[in-house]
Amino acid sequence: CEAGAATSMTPTPTLTCRQCRATKLDHLGRIPSATIFAGQDLVPAWDGGSLYRCRRCQLTFRHPIRSDRDYEGLYESAPETIWVSAALRPDQLHVRQRIESAGAAASVLDVGCYDGALLDSLGPSFRKFGVEASAAARQQAQKKGIEIVAATIRELAAVTEKFDVICAVDVIEHVSDPRAFVSTLADRLLPNGTLIVSTGTPDVPAWRFAGGRYWYCSFPEHISFTSQAWARAVAAELGLELVEAHRFAYSEMAEPQRSRMRRSFFRKVARAKFKSWFASWTAGEGGPPPPNASYGLPGLFDDHLLISFKKTGASSLPAAG
Repeated sequence: CEAGAATSMTPTPTLTCRQCRATKLDHLGRIPSATIFAGQDLVPAWDGGSLYRCRRCQLTFRHPIRSDRDYEGLYESAPETIWVSAALRPDQLHVRQRIESAGAAASVLDVGCYDGALLDSLGPSFRKFGVEASAAARQQAQKKGIEIVAATIRELAAVTEKFDVICAVDVIEHVSDPRAFVSTLADRLLPNGTLIVSTGTPDVPAWRFAGGRYWYCSFPEHISFTSQAWARAVAAELGLELVEAHRFAYSEMAEPQRSRMRRSFFRKVARAKFKSWFASWTAGEGGPPPPNASYGLPGLFDDHLLISFKKTGASSLPAAG
């Protein structure tokens, strides 16, 4: 009987930050469940888990997450049209501007190049390389003359070639350990090379207010979220110079419309928070099921971050493999 009691009281493992292993985490709320992953139906739907922020390294992340193999299989089978747009997005335009400032003869590696639209928009004097998980998108990029050097980040670790510029646009939020990801990319930069990262950032009041129900973290493939404080810490650890870290809006929106929709966003989130609190209070122990709605949309807030690193020194951490 005593042995059975001991077994039933086995403590639950302490949740730790998957980047730095710290245990001091802030719970930012539940994330809605998901039925779509990169344009593909999820049957059954995936539980969204919860959003946490690490107090030590400032990484915000989803927990729990799936295995790398689960994600890679879905990326591999993603259609080549799911992220295609008629013109370059604002984040791609920002990144292209930084690439062009590196010099017309630069070698450029686009990690997550998809169909190669960003690289293809560069002048013919650039040497263009890509990493892309989607088989269909890789074929489209190769038709544009882009040399695909790897399909996954794991394969990239074995690439020996070095590059003047490496960019990762809307990619770092898909990896489980962003610091290791940056380390891998920095290791493939030439001396004085530039690494450019663009991603969504929770370092905005709207996201902090909505927590796990903010629109950007509702996508099941988005599992890690970085900030300016995170970028400063990673630069110091990896022997990089943080050249730039500024926020911008993911898409353009007329200011009068933006203002109206911002006010509506805060009203909706406040109303949802009150309803959730009231339902928990009246339901008693256990509470009601978590809400399954996300709030916000691209362009409503300056919720994206463009980070630029320069390779100037030696890393204090081993390169990721």
